[in-house]
Amino acid sequence: MLVKEAMTKNVIVVNPDATIKDAAKIMTQQRVGSLLVIEGNKLVGIITELDIIWKVVAGDLNPKITLVRDVMTKQVVSVKANQTLEDATQIMVENSIKKLPVLESDKLVGIITATDLISVQPKMIDALAKLLLFEEKKPAAG
Repeated sequence: MLVKEAMTKNVIVVNPDATIKDAAKIMTQQRVGSLLVIEGNKLVGIITELDIIWKVVAGDLNPKITLVRDVMTKQVVSVKANQTLEDATQIMVENSIKKLPVLESDKLVGIITATDLISVQPKMIDALAKLLLFEEKKPAAG
């Protein structure tokens, strides 16, 4: 099965110049844990609940004046719409991430999450369960 067959097409986005408070309101209203950051028509970042907790709240930054661009993850790992769900799973596991923007000719067309993968491909549950449960890798004996 291809990513484009399982992805969510209605992607919730935010501008990099929005405040963290505005981003948090959007997340709350839309009941999502992340927002893709779009400038013009280009994907420039992603901001997650953890970014807000770790960088803004724990960093004692003011969410009313701190901008999304100042705390977003700029190096966004993505997947192409025509890649397989197995490819998407591997990318998530290798990068320890749970959400992948989906691109088609460098244009954002959707998002696929670990939850999406689990719902459409039960055989991927084992690989994703480790990611979702934050299981640490055990060092090799030697």
